[in-house]
Amino acid sequence: MNKFPFISIFLITHLYFSNSFAVNLKASYDPAHDRVDMNWVKDDKAIRQFIIQRSTDQSDWSDIAYQNVTDYNSKQTFQYFDTKPRRGKNFYRLKIINNNEAQFYSAVASITAEAFTYDWIIYPVPVGEVFSIQYKGTAPIRGVANVQIINMEGKVMTSLRFASTTTTMQIRTNNLFKGVYVLRIIVENEIIWNKQFVK
Repeated sequence: MNKFPFISIFLITHLYFSNSFAVNLKASYDPAHDRVDMNWVKDDKAIRQFIIQRSTDQSDWSDIAYQNVTDYNSKQTFQYFDTKPRRGKNFYRLKIINNNEAQFYSAVASITAEAFTYDWIIYPVPVGEVFSIQYKGTAPIRGVANVQIINMEGKVMTSLRFASTTTTMQIRTNNLFKGVYVLRIIVENEIIWNKQFVK
């Protein structure tokens, strides 16, 4: 029986925290793609998995991705792109799991994502047989813009696709009766604009 159990506890705790910053997480913001680029190197044979975590306050952390180690015997370089960072300050860290299921963390990387907007305007109002929508935002459009016109019952009346480089779109409404509709723009399965209009 160990007469000094606190010594064992101290040794285990010391070993746990001595590894806390063994992996150096590097992160940078890429404004052209509106994403955070991360990379790090694994040089410990005992590590088997990395979980990428994000927070806006360093208190509540969310798992956003994970990567498994495939080469245990040598250094391995990892890379991850966060394509949907929050506006403003973002904090990132790696939750590191070793072969014994022990968990520890990398140092925290702090990144500020620019306060991009997704502003659009629609004209003329009320719309006629043809109307235009123009992109006035500062955020890059990261994919094809899917434009939908939806009636008040939720039925999609018109569905169009425009290239990400298109900033002014003309839409015909000859298939619509007079009334109130919703104009919705979706990019990469994310609704970036939702606006009611009257014909």
